[in-house]
Amino acid sequence: MDVLFIMQVQEQADRQTAIRAAFPKEGLFAEKEWLLSPDAFPIDRKSLADLEQLGHRLFVFQRACNQLYQLSVKGKQPEWVARYLDAGKPKELIEFSRRKEIRDDLPQVIRPDLILTEKGYIIAEIDSVPGGIGLTGWLNQTYSSFDNDIIGDANGMLEGFRAVVPNGADIVISQESIKPYLEEKMWFALFWLQPLREFWRRELGDKYFIKLQEIIPYSWLLDPTPLPQHAVIPRLEIHDWREAAKFSQKDRDLLLKVSGFSPLGWGSRGIALGSDLPHADWEKRIERALATFESSPTILQQFHKGRLLEHSYWDPDSGELKLMKGRVRLCPYYFVETDRVKLRGALATIAPADKKFVHGMSEAILVPSKVQ
Repeated sequence: MDVLFIMQVQEQADRQTAIRAAFPKEGLFAEKEWLLSPDAFPIDRKSLADLEQLGHRLFVFQRACNQLYQLSVKGKQPEWVARYLDAGKPKELIEFSRRKEIRDDLPQVIRPDLILTEKGYIIAEIDSVPGGIGLTGWLNQTYSSFDNDIIGDANGMLEGFRAVVPNGADIVISQESIKPYLEEKMWFALFWLQPLREFWRRELGDKYFIKLQEIIPYSWLLDPTPLPQHAVIPRLEIHDWREAAKFSQKDRDLLLKVSGFSPLGWGSRGIALGSDLPHADWEKRIERALATFESSPTILQQFHKGRLLEHSYWDPDSGELKLMKGRVRLCPYYFVETDRVKLRGALATIAPADKKFVHGMSEAILVPSKVQ
């Protein structure tokens, strides 16, 4: 038998042993499982350089979002911005989020959900209160024991926390974000609205504005407010949202997403792909979104299909090393440090090709990322 092959088999076995031995006895997630892989997800140096630059662009974008909301509250930008963002939220939470002492505070950890496509990637959403930080830190440490090219290295996530709070900090567990308006998916729809175009160009700068247009999917707010008789909804060329309910399956390559302050606003619970739904279900969802807009806004978003890639994993039943053909969600973690926005790790979720939405599931592979 070929000596190189024997060495490779032994290396894979050693990696499996190292990964399983690193699991804490109490586990990482309650009743959650995923497929284990001997290999981190590879990212080439050019793509890594772009990822590193993305962090500052998103920081500037979130700063602009915060500014737009505050100016809307003061009447210096359209009042409907704050009205949209406050929809369905308790009065006391709205009042708290507007307090002067936290007015300029921004998230210290930024995690976008990137879907890798044939042309590069798009941002499915931006999470300002991201999960997966501990998992990514554990994966980075575990895989760094046998791979020297892990993005963020073994302790990058921990170092990010130290840099964010260099003098230490109190830990507070809250049921809600202090600033819930920053959690809304509707920011992508607001980004594309023509009346706000000059605000975004001014606050982001031309370069960042153009770069973000390339990766933020076009989105619409399903606002039931009637339009003037001469107006149409941009790109869809319809006068009333109920016309969208009549779209053919080919024209329904669109995502319906509950925007934010709702039990359906996280994970894939509040997401539906129009082309996957029977026409009657699509029509019902459009009607429901219009009926509940004032309490639970919904957005419509262009769907970008992830490109297919192959990645190795161990079959949980046989233990055999196999290849999965799947689509990738990449979640880079950016820490807003004193003088920079630093990429400290990137969690890759690879879901089977037959899954339209890429998220953590028992059939998915979860691994850290490495420099190719």
